[in-house]
Formats: sequence, structure tokens, C-alpha cells
Amino acid sequence: MALAVVFTVFFAVFPSGLGLYWVVNNTLSIAQQWVITRRVEAGGK
Repeated sequence: MALAVVFTVFFAVFPSGLGLYWVVNNTLSIAQQWVITRRVEAGGK
């Protein structure tokens, strides 16, 4: 919960491009991890 407050303050103070970068980067990182995990699990079977 505290981290949500910190990020709200952080993104309210810094430029919107930084918030957009953070969201896109995290989304792509999640997708990358999902693909890697699926490939590793499929190779182990």
C-alpha cells in the first residue's frame, strides 16, 4: 500500500513521459517473462 502512495507522488511530480516509460517497460517485462516461462516449461515436458 505504501508503494502505491510513493508511486502516485513520484508520477505526479515527474514528467508524464517518465510515467509512460515506466508503464510500457513493466508491461513488456511482464510479457517477456511470461513467454520465457512458457518456453522453459514446454521444453521440460
